[in-house]
Formats: sequence, C-alpha cells, structure tokens
Amino acid sequence: MAADLSQDASFQETIRRTMARMQESGDQATAAATAEGSEDDFIAEMMKAMKDIPGGDGNEEDFSKLLMGMMEQLTNKEILYEPMKELNDKYPGWMEKNKDTLAKDDLKRYQEQQVLVAEMVTRFEQPAYSDSNPADREYIVDRMQKMQAAGSPPHDLVGDMPSAKEVLDAPEDSCAPQ
Repeated sequence: MAADLSQDASFQETIRRTMARMQESGDQATAAATAEGSEDDFIAEMMKAMKDIPGGDGNEEDFSKLLMGMMEQLTNKEILYEPMKELNDKYPGWMEKNKDTLAKDDLKRYQEQQVLVAEMVTRFEQPAYSDSNPADREYIVDRMQKMQAAGSPPHDLVGDMPSAKEVLDAPEDSCAPQ
C-alpha cells in the first residue's frame, strides 16, 4: 500500500514537472506575444531576431525549426513515456469507476484524452520509435497539442495541475520576466 502511494506521488510529481515545463514555455511565448502587442508583431520580432543567429536568415522555415526544437525538448520519450504509461494504465479503471457520475462533456473529453494517451504510449512502445524520426516527433507533438486543447485530465489521476484555461487566464504579472 505504501509503495502504491509512493508510486502515485512519484507519477503525479513527474506529470506536474512535465506540465510545468510545457506551461512555462507557453507562458513565455504568451508573455512575449502580449508584450509586443499582437501575434504578428511577435512573429516579426522573432524573424528579425533569427537573422542574428548564425546560419539563420529569419524566414518562416527557420522559425518553424526553432519552434519544433522547443517542442522536441518537451515531448521526447525520456520525459513523456513514463507518465503517459502510468496515465494509460490508470485511465481505464478510473473511467469505469467514474463514467456514470461525470457530466456528458467531461466524459467525452476524458474519453478523448484516454485515446490520445493510449496512442502516444503505443507509439513510444514501437520498436522502431525514435525521437529523431520526424514522423514520430510530429505524431507525439500532435497528440500533446490535442491533449492540451482538451484541458486537464481528471484530477484523481494527475493531482493539482492547473488547466490550460486557468493558465491562459492568469494575470500577466504572474509571468516571470526573461
């Protein structure tokens, strides 16, 4: 019993750290975009700044590469596999136990998240999976974006993680200056 509680705490801490890293990157991007006044201004400033990077000419392709590089750091197997595997293992039992008491919208959202988590775990477990394979990376990034769009997973499974909506609605002064 104590080992299960320890595993649950470890899992929840791993999920919290992963979500905090993703949230921090999102907060930084949002703060930068807000400070510039609009997304277009932010992108223009990023393109301008990229001209100063050796080998970068500041075009959209370079910007896309920069963003993909950041996503790769947050979505590699080393960081995501263990918490996603644990979430995948816990989701079916939790759904069975709670499906009759959930609001229809929450049930649909959690079912979608359960499928996305299972898809990521299945992909990670493929023998040919590689973080350096662009198709694998895009697959995981796509599912992570869909997970984030669907909101926070059930509190019972992940602990006290703020939902994406709460993060986006947070006052601007809560963002750490760079």
